[in-house]
Amino acid sequence: MKILFVTHKVDFVSDDIEKAIEYFKEKTPLDIEYDVLEAPDVRVMHTMFLQRGTDFWMGTYKTKEQLRTLIPENKYHAVVFLYDQTKSDFFGIKNFVITSWTFWKPLYTRTEYSEVIADATNNRTGWIWKSIVHELMHAFVKRANRAGRGVLDEMDSTIVKGKRIEYYHNEDPYYKDGNHERTLRNLEGHWDMVDYFPESWPYKYFTRREVEGLEPRLIQLMDEARDLAGIPFVITSGKRTKKHNEDIGGVADSSHLTGLAADIRVKSNSDRMDIVNACLDVGFNRIGIYKTHIHVDISKQKTQNVIWM
Repeated sequence: MKILFVTHKVDFVSDDIEKAIEYFKEKTPLDIEYDVLEAPDVRVMHTMFLQRGTDFWMGTYKTKEQLRTLIPENKYHAVVFLYDQTKSDFFGIKNFVITSWTFWKPLYTRTEYSEVIADATNNRTGWIWKSIVHELMHAFVKRANRAGRGVLDEMDSTIVKGKRIEYYHNEDPYYKDGNHERTLRNLEGHWDMVDYFPESWPYKYFTRREVEGLEPRLIQLMDEARDLAGIPFVITSGKRTKKHNEDIGGVADSSHLTGLAADIRVKSNSDRMDIVNACLDVGFNRIGIYKTHIHVDISKQKTQNVIWM
């Protein structure tokens, strides 16, 4: 995973960035790389996005548009903009509240966007690195959920013993059952989609986790067949260990053992026809038709040009 930190008129955040990255290296399976870009010429303006009583909650205005001229698309999973709110324009509004936040609308389709307040007060209190962690947690959940994973984000609101608590132990990212730990638990099993970046992965329809251990040629053919079929290809069995193969009654010389075969789920007769036709069209010549799945196989050591049931 690659993250870009954009700094605006702040020269004291390098330690906070490093501390936040170390936190995620400890707490997640992500292999994070990061860059830092200084952008003093960006004009930071604010406008109201929410009113609560006499307080006006402010967000930056047209900052992302300016950053898109500096940041290439399809390079970063997330961008964090760190700026000093005291060096911004506020359109003359007096009772305003400015906070760090992660935008629902990303910088680019594949790049989440967060803003973190990095002024002298937050620096003195040691809060900047915690704000970076908090906003990136939001970004990670958004990445998973954009892929349809349905991960619960408990960073801002948590149910504790039937009672809703806002920012539950937010001041301590290491608190054993706080909002950070709960959200990290919710992300378990979904880090593949947090880290997923189609532009750096050659397959359109399958994630690394789905096809782990399978031969690239097999994945490529399934990817092409999925495109032709126009329906989801859910892999119910990919590469197997010898023990797993024995436990489920697989044949001793199963192509699954060498990553040369996969089973694709079938839910209806029409799906079965679409999947088989697409697999034939892209060049599969070993296909097994079963009640609940279609077996596709690229082994060259077995009989070619066969379909079995």
